[in-house]
Amino acid sequence: MAKRYLTDAYFDRLSLPAGETDKTFYDDKVTGLGLRFRAEGKPKWTLYFQRQGRQRRFVIGPRSLRLEAAREAAQLRQADVAKGVDILQVRKDERKQVKQDTFGQAVEKYLEARRKAVWPPNRLAPRATTYDEIERYLNGAKPESKGGPRRGYFRPLHRTAVANISQRDVKKQLDEIARTNGVVAALRARASISTFFAWAIDAGRRETNPVANLSKHGERESRSRTLAFDEIAKIWKAAGDLGEYGKIVQLLFLTLCRRDEIGELECAELDKEPDAIVLPGTRTKNRVDLLVPLSAPAQEILCGVARREGYQHLFGLRKDKPFSGWSKAKAELDEEAGVDGWTLHDIRRSASTLERIGVAEYVVEALLNHKRPKLSRTYKPHDLYKLAPEKREALNIWALCIRLLCKPQGPALLNAIIRKEEDEADQARKMMPLRYRIQSTVQAKLNGEQSDNVVPIRA
Repeated sequence: MAKRYLTDAYFDRLSLPAGETDKTFYDDKVTGLGLRFRAEGKPKWTLYFQRQGRQRRFVIGPRSLRLEAAREAAQLRQADVAKGVDILQVRKDERKQVKQDTFGQAVEKYLEARRKAVWPPNRLAPRATTYDEIERYLNGAKPESKGGPRRGYFRPLHRTAVANISQRDVKKQLDEIARTNGVVAALRARASISTFFAWAIDAGRRETNPVANLSKHGERESRSRTLAFDEIAKIWKAAGDLGEYGKIVQLLFLTLCRRDEIGELECAELDKEPDAIVLPGTRTKNRVDLLVPLSAPAQEILCGVARREGYQHLFGLRKDKPFSGWSKAKAELDEEAGVDGWTLHDIRRSASTLERIGVAEYVVEALLNHKRPKLSRTYKPHDLYKLAPEKREALNIWALCIRLLCKPQGPALLNAIIRKEEDEADQARKMMPLRYRIQSTVQAKLNGEQSDNVVPIRA
């Protein structure tokens, strides 16, 4: 019959006997391992062993550590002792090193690990913009004048030992960030430093994450705002007078790409296909290459942007940097358009209009480049040209709709066309897909015609 050993339940019931100040209850499986109780302090798993004729104690961990985990750790230490390793001195040296490692020094090592994709394991390095954001939160904002000191965010913690940073220290800095930079910045800074401490624990520089139980500075609610037809028209018209930024905004409408996918557009990405943009996986959110078909208006805008010799990016004032100055340009656009409370990402969300005009949901998802379900990603390799004709057709129809919206009474007219085609009673006409009927009617309105004949404009 197999021997039965003590269990977690047994040790959970134990407490320091009355009248005693120091008592150890030993495990019956791993020799020398016991749960030590003292009048001062909390119970701890402790390993007792002999070294040079003297009994020594080595703390394995707190009482919350499960019995099997404590046994495994104790056996590993016993193996070290058997090899002649002074485990107490090793721990002392480790703690000494940790105390000498300041937050600033550890941040440099952490950033290097992220930059070289060493940590987290099996993960790609963050994109340049993401890395810059992490670096700013941990090292502080760059100075306005060259050579000046960095300030703000978690910069004040740089001289503190990583092991000595408390929850109170982190909370103080997060409160200051929320006060000076806003709640959104505080939430992002919290995420950055929490990941840093996860790395520090993994690297043996800390035992706990001081961010773990900190409340967030207000949960950021998911946005659900979509742009109404009249707002799209106002923004489009105002963007036409705002130079580079205006062209970027109009391209965001015509391609439904993310902000930086157009703002950081490289000239080489326009040369791979004659009438499409090919974005590499390093520049897309889901890390896969993306083919973005270009409608006629999109091609016209891109042809109107002069390429400058030696410049990597299509937009931007510096040779080695993409477009910048988003906030200032956006404020100017808001004032010109008279539309408030919207973000550039709301343009992508307004792609729901495509479903109203009959574009299939899976085509819209492909246009937005959303990540496919895991099972599909596993068994179906990514195909750059999959659904390319359908995506091109959808963007061509969308471009026609935007043209109509910019006409007098355009928003009301497009709404009326969609409602009329949705409620179409003519069975013969209803045999044609909704998107073709809407496309034909919009084209007729743009040409100043009245036609019931549906002639799909295919890619």
